[in-house]
Amino acid sequence: FLRELAVAPTGPTPLLTDAQVIVDAVKSLRISPEAKWVAPRYAMVRKAVTDGAVAITKVDTKDNCADIFTKPLTGPVFLKHRSSVLGHL
Repeated sequence: FLRELAVAPTGPTPLLTDAQVIVDAVKSLRISPEAKWVAPRYAMVRKAVTDGAVAITKVDTKDNCADIFTKPLTGPVFLKHRSSVLGHL
């Protein structure tokens, strides 16, 4: 998609998650019982990782800025993640 926009990627796109089960599912051929819900979905991500287009990394839950979109946060945590998302680090 980036090539269509005339933007050349300089390396794999980072994919951060706070779910260790997802990291394990993408890196392993085996699927744990806890990850069965994600089995159909992780195949595409796994292929992207194998192809070198994506690099999946575990991030600590307290540093997961995606939480701003998925759950209610306290004021200080909201402000921290808002700054991160908007690029005002």
